[in-house]
Amino acid sequence: MKKYIIPIMAAAAMLMQSCGDDLVINNFDNAEYYNTISAVNTLEDGDKMVEFPKTITASLRDESSLSKISYSEEANVLKTSWIKGDKVSLSINGYSANYALYEASLDADNVATFTCVAGTDYPDGSYKWIYYYPGDKFNSDVTFCNFSYTGQVQKKSDPYGHLAGYHTMRRIYDGKVTKVDFSSGEQSSCMKFMLRGMEFDNPTKITMVYKESGIRQKVFVENNRYKGDSYMDGKISADDIKWVSSLDLELSGYGTEPGINAYMMMSSRDVDLKQDGVISVYVKCGDGNTYVADYKLTSGMTLRGGRMHTLAIKTGWKIDNSLDYKYPDYDGQVVELQTASKGKGIDLVIMGDGFIEEDFEGNTYAGIMEQAYTEFFNVEPFKSFQDYWNVYYIKTVSQERIAAEPQLNGAINKPCNTRFSTMFEDGTTHMEGDNELALEIAKTAFESNADERIKKAVVVIMSNLETHAGTCHNYNNINATNDYGETMAVAYCALGHSDADRLSTITHEVNGHGFGKLADEYTKTGKKPSSTQAFLDLQKLHKAGYYRNVDVCIGDFLYGQLNDDVNWPLTTKDNVYWSDMFNNGTNDYEAFEGLGFFDGAYTYQYGFCRPTEKATESFMNQNSGQFNAPSRRAIFYRIRALADINVGDYFNADEYQAFLDWDKTYIASRSLSKASAKVAKLPEGLLPLGEPQNYWGEWVDGRFVPAE
Repeated sequence: MKKYIIPIMAAAAMLMQSCGDDLVINNFDNAEYYNTISAVNTLEDGDKMVEFPKTITASLRDESSLSKISYSEEANVLKTSWIKGDKVSLSINGYSANYALYEASLDADNVATFTCVAGTDYPDGSYKWIYYYPGDKFNSDVTFCNFSYTGQVQKKSDPYGHLAGYHTMRRIYDGKVTKVDFSSGEQSSCMKFMLRGMEFDNPTKITMVYKESGIRQKVFVENNRYKGDSYMDGKISADDIKWVSSLDLELSGYGTEPGINAYMMMSSRDVDLKQDGVISVYVKCGDGNTYVADYKLTSGMTLRGGRMHTLAIKTGWKIDNSLDYKYPDYDGQVVELQTASKGKGIDLVIMGDGFIEEDFEGNTYAGIMEQAYTEFFNVEPFKSFQDYWNVYYIKTVSQERIAAEPQLNGAINKPCNTRFSTMFEDGTTHMEGDNELALEIAKTAFESNADERIKKAVVVIMSNLETHAGTCHNYNNINATNDYGETMAVAYCALGHSDADRLSTITHEVNGHGFGKLADEYTKTGKKPSSTQAFLDLQKLHKAGYYRNVDVCIGDFLYGQLNDDVNWPLTTKDNVYWSDMFNNGTNDYEAFEGLGFFDGAYTYQYGFCRPTEKATESFMNQNSGQFNAPSRRAIFYRIRALADINVGDYFNADEYQAFLDWDKTYIASRSLSKASAKVAKLPEGLLPLGEPQNYWGEWVDGRFVPAE
């Protein structure tokens, strides 16, 4: 029989509290380790297999415990203690079929001896051993990872009782080792709430919510899924990770309380919080109201797994019953506007923000959704390729309408509770909202293969405010191997001051930025690159299929003025990005729309060029006219690529010829209508729409993870 003597020790974790702050949250990084297992391996040299031990003897520094896991401020120690009947399991390679279960007995000195009560002999070979606690629940990676921290109930009569049932730990070691550390990321963590400053009437639930810029962020994980997935096997799917923006703790047996101490067990996964993020604590009470207080982080921090964190609230409580809102049955209903009759099918999903139940009684909401759908296909090349699209809208109800005060450009934010948390930037046309929620709800439009389809979809949020504003948020895959921008987008569009304003916003943000991956062609006075790094960045974007309607522009005034080692040549027709579109006998783009290269694009006044001079000749400049030839070509190529009908890369001769053949038909029809076409007049003083926001990252577990 092989014996392992394993003393388990608890490490110190400081619990600090500042009397001067209304809310205090502490992160304990001072401990070198959390629990340490030191094992003496008695295997003799030459043994061919690593057997499971038959007994584990463990002693603890702390000799008493209210439960299996006890959190105490005494001596500033976070204590872990064994009690009689505790179980651990030790498995081979994380599979539940191959594990031994151990049950503890205690001697007079509270030293636990774990005896194997169930086990199996294994064939010769070296194995990875994995400890799980509690062992009666966790004997494989699958069950450990899928364990949920939902459903916690703290009873006034036993405020620590629930902690044991939600505390877990797991640790691997391979073969002959003498020391095993249970590090913080391998155990449950705990949030202690110290709530004061008001009289709570029969409190029944505590909810913790995290927001950034007023937008809920999914930073918590309901289960034990680890970042990096270093130990996962094929039994764990992407759906096993449960990202949430809030965590709940039920309360039972409480009366009228002058204050509450509550303990919420959390996942073993670290939680990263950003500077200026806000943690909100909601307490639902028996009087029918929910009370909330907020804490704004003055610096970024990480809530480490395996640690205790303290959130103390003393003032600032107010009534907020928004968490109790019951969405109507039709919320989330998907309306299919069209199904692709050609090609693989490209996905467009339209939703609304700031539309309350009243707006769904008539045709208000449906009308705006259908209007956006119609206007998306109002311009070429989209009009000619409409049959290649799947288009849906989803009924998304908000508790309140957008309360922002509309200006000529953008709006002044005011507190309100809308579905996607639309936010404006005062004095600009920039917009943002809860992109992750938008993508999550948009996926419900797809009956199958939703995780893959959303990666290429365009999602539109029509925000219920009549102002001039819009911004597209593009998600760019750093690991993409194609050249057509295989990536998703979330585009926010305000309703505009007029039909023409709304149409131009949709065309610019959704068609241009969201699908076409085109750059802005307008300029900001005096803006010029300070180095050629901006040129290198654009070349990287070109390679990935973005911003094919702008290029570097080196003129005499800029040549030699940038201080770096790259010798950029003067820009000419022969080396500009769309050089192959000049001197084209099929379509004379110079004659038709004045194709050239004109300094000023990509928001720079100098250093970058656009294909056409007149602002009214490009939707990516002043939101009117048409998409110029390089823009049409980029859109044409991307449609064919996503519909799986193109044959080769962007500069492939056959692919270019396919564009020329289609475009000459467009030129002919455009020439006939151009003289009589009326461009809708927009209000004076409108600013260009918000610059697109580009996020580079990769897909992990079905979730977009930004690059560091």
